[in-house]
Amino acid sequence: MAKTKPVQAEKNEMVKDEATPVPEGLEEKIRSIGDAFRRRRTAFLVVFLATFVGVQAFAFFLPGKFAARAALLIQHTRLVPQLNTNPQDPPTIISGGVSEEDVNSEIAILTSFDVLDATVRSTGLGTVPPPWYLRLLFAPLRLYERAYAAYHDVPYRTDLDRAPEGLARSITAKRLKDSDVVVVEYQAGDPSVAEIVLRELIKQYLARHMAIRQSIEEESFFDTQATVLGAELDGLEDELQELQLGIGAVDVEAEKAIQLKIDGGLREESAMLSRRIAELGATIAEYDRIVEDASVSGGVLAAAPQRDSILDDLKAQALNLELEKIDLETRYTEDFPLLEENERKLTATRRTLEEERLNVRDHSPTLAQVEMERANAAAAREGLLERKEVLERQVDESRERLMELESTAVEIGRKRRLIRTVEERYTSYISRGEQARVDAELDQQNVTNVSVVQQPAASAKPVYPRKTIVLLTSVCGGFLVALLVCLWLELRMLGLARVLTAIAPPGEAS
Repeated sequence: MAKTKPVQAEKNEMVKDEATPVPEGLEEKIRSIGDAFRRRRTAFLVVFLATFVGVQAFAFFLPGKFAARAALLIQHTRLVPQLNTNPQDPPTIISGGVSEEDVNSEIAILTSFDVLDATVRSTGLGTVPPPWYLRLLFAPLRLYERAYAAYHDVPYRTDLDRAPEGLARSITAKRLKDSDVVVVEYQAGDPSVAEIVLRELIKQYLARHMAIRQSIEEESFFDTQATVLGAELDGLEDELQELQLGIGAVDVEAEKAIQLKIDGGLREESAMLSRRIAELGATIAEYDRIVEDASVSGGVLAAAPQRDSILDDLKAQALNLELEKIDLETRYTEDFPLLEENERKLTATRRTLEEERLNVRDHSPTLAQVEMERANAAAAREGLLERKEVLERQVDESRERLMELESTAVEIGRKRRLIRTVEERYTSYISRGEQARVDAELDQQNVTNVSVVQQPAASAKPVYPRKTIVLLTSVCGGFLVALLVCLWLELRMLGLARVLTAIAPPGEAS
């Protein structure tokens, strides 16, 4: 009986194997896994619950992130052409939809450093210290930055300097699909703080947008330029008036024509005086020649015959003495007594001859008349010379006056051209400033092409960590951790070699 039972059991197993084929050893492996699970089910449940509770507690105590959202509508209700100094501008036109470039431009303005820095300073984000764990985590990095700044002598970036970058990382701006609405989101650890910061950010953005886009700035530009040109125009007019006062004339061209006539008359008179002076000079020279000839030779101009004989005797005596002197000089030296006596006689004879000639001239009525005429001619010539000297000074002054008038006329022409140019620019800026004011009045009800369609509002529900993700993480993590713990316990109990032998197929184990 004992032998028949095993045989019967083997037959039953063979029949069973033929009915449902099962891989060799798989049933034992499944059984061993089931036995291990039954042995470790308590540990599995404990580890699973502990992991689940731990993840939930970590998510509960972890500081969450709350989001505040606002919606901006970008539109083009009226497009004004760019203002410039050209009065021929295209008229105002109606614009179509907003392009992707317009949206990107507005997002760029929203996240610009000026807007972020103004928001940080208004809300005081730069003065709020980060959490203790972040300070502890970034302490080595801050120490390195401080040492680097001190070594290279560059400014150290404080928390206030880094605040705009942190604010930029916490802001997201996206355009809704098939719309002109941009949704702006800001995340913070406190919903009220997120709402306050986002509200201030929108405020600073709108102020910056208006400063860039609005035509009020153009109006002030034209007003400023008109003021500058008006002051320049006044200065040029004052300079022109000073030039006219400096030359003592209102119409420079007329004054120059008058001065040219005066200068021509002075020069004509100077030429006439030069001719008259030359004539008198020739007359005086002729009188001198007549007197000289009469004094030397006597002749018809002598006073009396006896005067002429005396002159002849004196001339003959002087001639004899000169001949005797020549003869003595050839025979004797200069200090010889006869030669010295001859020199004294010759000197006395010449002096007597000169006195006699003067007596002849004094007693000649013809020579007296000639002398009188010569004196009159010389006096007239001296008067003409004085007059010419004065006239030359007048001519020089006239030439200087003409040169002054010419240079002043050139300068006045330049000033008048500048005045005309500045007047045209001034008039143009005044006109464009009026147009800018009109455009500003038209834009009073729509001061910007960006409208806030949803004011910043924060939700009490945190966006991070999400409850669904935390739940899935706690369940999956608990299951995985519990499974790993049970496997570790089994490995410790059975030993790694036995487990590998049990898991390996029978062929490989042998």
